Amino acid sequence: MECFGKDHEPLKQSPLQQIWRDHLLAGITRIVDNYDDGLFVTLYPKDNTHVSTALSTYRTHLTNEKTFASWTLEAFVAALRSHSEAPWIAAFADRYLAFEKIDKLLEADS
Repeated sequence: MECFGKDHEPLKQSPLQQIWRDHLLAGITRIVDNYDDGLFVTLYPKDNTHVSTALSTYRTHLTNEKTFASWTLEAFVAALRSHSEAPWIAAFADRYLAFEKIDKLLEADS
């Protein structure tokens, strides 16, 4: 893929390694299946600073972002809700963004 710089060594190390492997997998799928376009997207909760920091670092190793994007789960769910009221969207948000449920469980264990 033409989006990577020449120095791949940092991409082989944690925390960038998994992001790079997933990006490569998305790219090779595009090539093998002969798609004109393809995009690898990482979705993550907005408060996950470990992921946001790793993504910022990962971006410094890209020569372009034509095949890479990252979105917060909150923004993704908001965009979905602006176009649809499908029940699965609420179920998705409940599963991946209802952090108050975790807080309640932690309080119950205390």
